[in-house]
Amino acid sequence: MYSTPADWGITEPMLTVLFSYQEKAIALSDNGELFYSEMPEEYIFPGSVLPISDTTPIQELPENEQQEIQRLCSDILARYRLDWEVSHHEEKL
Repeated sequence: MYSTPADWGITEPMLTVLFSYQEKAIALSDNGELFYSEMPEEYIFPGSVLPISDTTPIQELPENEQQEIQRLCSDILARYRLDWEVSHHEEKL
């Protein structure tokens, strides 16, 4: 059975981890904002969730890191959209 953070009594916003970048988990909020949490790479799993209280907005990183993270995020989301479109097109065939 699938459970949600709310089932465990967690009521704060949760962010979806997209990828790792230099010992940081990069996570996306429901409204499209990017956050990070510093942690060892071996603990970063795309698709997992982090509570917003454990993260920091990427705006607090140096400008060059922000730009690289935004570029990587755009690439990942574009690939995800393409995969979704292909899978839904195949369902119609």
